[in-house]
Amino acid sequence: NGTVDDTSRAYMDIGLLDVYGFECFEVNSFEQLCINFANEKLQQFFLSTVFENEANTYKEEGIPWMPVPYADNKPIIDLCEDGTTGIYKLLDSQCRAPNTSGKTFCTSLHEAHSKSPDFGAPKLSKKEQRTKDDHFLISHFAGEVIYFAGDGKEPGFLEKNNDSLAKEVDEHLLKSSKPIVPNICRPETPAELTGGKKGGAKKGQSSFSSVGDKFVKSLKSLMTELGAGQAHFIRCIKSNPDLQPKKLHGASV
Repeated sequence: NGTVDDTSRAYMDIGLLDVYGFECFEVNSFEQLCINFANEKLQQFFLSTVFENEANTYKEEGIPWMPVPYADNKPIIDLCEDGTTGIYKLLDSQCRAPNTSGKTFCTSLHEAHSKSPDFGAPKLSKKEQRTKDDHFLISHFAGEVIYFAGDGKEPGFLEKNNDSLAKEVDEHLLKSSKPIVPNICRPETPAELTGGKKGGAKKGQSSFSSVGDKFVKSLKSLMTELGAGQAHFIRCIKSNPDLQPKKLHGASV
């Protein structure tokens, strides 16, 4: 944005946010957790905005009303982004520690959130063979999702969360003659790596760049921007469950 922005041409604008679709597949991994977590944050914003606006309208017009209780999904949001035991924080810890795997990450989650009503493991049955050794379950506002956190043929949570490059690649990119390249590839400072705390990576220790941490920070920035504006919502109705054009399924609509 800093490269292409021209403040002299700035003007008032309307931002349109196309909300992610909730995802629940046969196998759910790091990408689905990020998408569904974003949905949790946007759902919370939607509920608070709608109910607060409704309450303000009643007050302004002097109409007696009873506050409407609604399900708050804050516990699920805390489950993901808590600064100590949140899923993203535990994932980063596993990525930094030696001799870790998808299973050790999964174990750390079950140990940290065993008492959470929104976290658990698949219930074993004849049809359900997935275990807590390499799976965990989150009760999202839109439904339960079972995530595979084990070690398979495809890259898992730990590999997908690691955005670090080889030292030689980093050095080469930082020497680029295009200003935007070294700006994007600038290494995080010790303060950024530790959230403003003193210390940081020890000498000789390889740095670690977290995809999850960047995603959470980016999402917080988005929510701040949404909160600063005047939000209106457009509800989209799925015309039929078959994803077919020119077909209206009356009952579901």
